[in-house]
Amino acid sequence: MPRRTHRASAIDPKTQSLTCTGYLVLNGRGDVRLSRVAPALSPGEVSMALKITVPLRLFSRPALKAEIKLPDNVGAADASADVVLDLKRALRSCPGVELKIAGS
Repeated sequence: MPRRTHRASAIDPKTQSLTCTGYLVLNGRGDVRLSRVAPALSPGEVSMALKITVPLRLFSRPALKAEIKLPDNVGAADASADVVLDLKRALRSCPGVELKIAGS
């Protein structure tokens, strides 16, 4: 028998966000579960209606681009140090991006 799913989310094109609704179920032992529909509760459990809104960009991977222009009068050793510093400064604003540079 195919599993029926309940879509408890909506995309708002105006705000470019995704809103999900559901229920958070907790018990006195500290166990937690989520339910997309009103849950059946066991003794000792309580539920709380939940609404979470997140920006859609949260689900896209960043498309990183770099443009590096070196003046003709810069030597290779000088250029590599400047390029690394510029890249590090630029990538600080991108959470989750790690910069590793290897060279000869």
